Amino acid sequence: MAIVAVIGLVIALLQTVDMRHPDASATQYVTVLGEQRAVVLEDGSVMQLNTDSAVQVRYGANAREIMLLRGEAMFNVRPDPARPFRVRSGEVRVEAVGTRFNVRQRADSTVVTVIEGVVAVESSPAATANDRAMVDGAGSAASAARTELAAGEQLAVAATGTAADVPVAVDTRRTTAWTQRRVMFDDDPLADVVAEFNRYNRIKLVIRDAVLRERRISGIFNVDDPHAFAEVLTSMAPVDAVPGDDTTLIIVPRENDTKP
Repeated sequence: MAIVAVIGLVIALLQTVDMRHPDASATQYVTVLGEQRAVVLEDGSVMQLNTDSAVQVRYGANAREIMLLRGEAMFNVRPDPARPFRVRSGEVRVEAVGTRFNVRQRADSTVVTVIEGVVAVESSPAATANDRAMVDGAGSAASAARTELAAGEQLAVAATGTAADVPVAVDTRRTTAWTQRRVMFDDDPLADVVAEFNRYNRIKLVIRDAVLRERRISGIFNVDDPHAFAEVLTSMAPVDAVPGDDTTLIIVPRENDTKP
């Protein structure tokens, strides 16, 4: 009876671990708000994690697999044709041989951007379902439509697994700016600019004016100092920065100036 009780306890503990981690056999890497981290993987590939991100890494006999649980990561992949390098984010699978690319998981989509080389993006749920078996040498590749992306191209895939019609050309400097703790904007709505700053900082920028949220902003900024950005913003546009509580800084239009 005692042995049975102990076995039951061990099983319960293992189940608890599995509930906390989708794959308990994988190695997990996590960054907190504002933190960035570079990891050299066992094959020499380099993975960079952006703020508030989490990944799991599983290397097997036939494949190298990364699961992006949340956030954003950039990968500089060491070629190994015998073991494909795959990154999964929800229903999206990105496969590369030797290349550099960025994967960002948003609330409603996954965005893949290629910096160097070529990657293949698959959004079929079936294509990701048996990747676990493929890592260990079992199973076979699922059939799915593949979209190839070359350097300078980006593809957004909805959380449902539906990809955009075609890849789009992008300025990859915007995608890679975060690796230098910067953000880059080109005629972007202020609401989007503020949301990007808020990814990195405890002090949150707040805009309550609907017209002001659509005001367009361009520039390159340091992500670590929202107060400095607010000061620059007041010199670029007719706005003021008003302290809220200990964790908010409110951007408001100057009196008698609400033009977009």
